[in-house]
Amino acid sequence: MSGDRSLRVIKKCKVELLKILYPFIKDILDRLDAKEIINRSDYSWLDEKPRAELPRYLLDHLINMGEGVCTRFLKEILSPYCGENPHLRDRMKAEANPVYEALMTPNTEDVTDSVTSGTERVKASREDFYNSKKGEECVYQVMPRGPARQRQALIINNMNFTKGLSKRNGSDEDVKYLVWLFKVLDYTPIVHKDQSAEEIENLVKKFAKMDEHWHSDSAFVVVMSHGCNRGVFGKDNSDLLSIETVYTALNNNNCPGLKDKPKIIIVQACRGVHTATDSAAPEEVVDTCWETSSRKMPRESDMTCLYSTLPDDVSYRSPTKGSFLIQHLVEVIKEHACTEHVQELFTRVKDRCSVKDPPQMPVDERNSLRRRFYLFPGF
Repeated sequence: MSGDRSLRVIKKCKVELLKILYPFIKDILDRLDAKEIINRSDYSWLDEKPRAELPRYLLDHLINMGEGVCTRFLKEILSPYCGENPHLRDRMKAEANPVYEALMTPNTEDVTDSVTSGTERVKASREDFYNSKKGEECVYQVMPRGPARQRQALIINNMNFTKGLSKRNGSDEDVKYLVWLFKVLDYTPIVHKDQSAEEIENLVKKFAKMDEHWHSDSAFVVVMSHGCNRGVFGKDNSDLLSIETVYTALNNNNCPGLKDKPKIIIVQACRGVHTATDSAAPEEVVDTCWETSSRKMPRESDMTCLYSTLPDDVSYRSPTKGSFLIQHLVEVIKEHACTEHVQELFTRVKDRCSVKDPPQMPVDERNSLRRRFYLFPGF
């Protein structure tokens, strides 16, 4: 299936699927669990829903999980189910034909290595680990997974520029990976591309004012562009945004909905021209840069920023795979977020980037987190 075909046909035929799947919904849920298309935490959460509402909750959850999961649902669950049940197959053909056509079309694409594939998984936290940590005073509290939780993640990626800056080939891979990861972690990704410095500032300020933050327990902001020591570039090499602008927009005065809640900032950009000595990676490119409330709170708190490299240094990006930082960040979260908090995850990312050839040294800056922040995948 090409693009987001599976996801699109499920969304298009959602109303019809709600009626068609209702008589079989419990069995379908059990099969999703058996195939490990959903994790045990998601299964338990869905299994508690009233039967009349379960189809809606299930389809919404699959859609939020992305194309890979939707493809597995169609091919591994619905397709064999229709083969076993001619009545279901006939209803699908008559009432939800786009879904039926998707089931009957062979999948000729190899999506094994695709980050949006259902084969890519984030290890879920064990329930006993979650229960042991969630009540600790030194751990940020997380809201229970469900419709009431409205986590948000802002992703800004500048790939194309109008003057003086090269195209950031491969950065679209970073966006794909991050969108998938945030959806799995139950954040709604908000993606903007090729923005000026002023537009980036306005987007961050708008994000900070979102009502959804009052119903959330945390937020992510990711900014990816060319950069220098003074900030990141907008659409050309004279259009510069200071990262201080992002910190200010998310502080306790300007973003009250996220007061007392962790705010994680990721910046993928060069900060200078220095490179590691004795390193050669002809297939890699650098993000080349040019130097031209009632309760009183600190002005800024509960925030940290992972910057892709040290001051004055370059930041590396593959034109086909994306940036070193985002590649390692996604891999580390997939493998270790089930048991480690964000600062521990960042330490692993820094270690992996530092031993790569060529090496780069990410740094976490402006750290005002007051507790340990666990992502608790699956919860």
